[in-house]
Amino acid sequence: MEGKTKTPAGSAAARGKRSLARKSTALSQAVQLMYPICSSLDWIHFVVSQPL
Repeated sequence: MEGKTKTPAGSAAARGKRSLARKSTALSQAVQLMYPICSSLDWIHFVVSQPL
């Protein structure tokens, strides 16, 4: 344990990296959720905008 430095800046940086990783994971999950919905909406819009 002596090799590890416990500086406030280091722990804050580690915390920031962890929260950033959590945010990016949540963002990618949200994109994966939203993408099929958006593409299906685009398809509906494409069908509706066609002249009958």
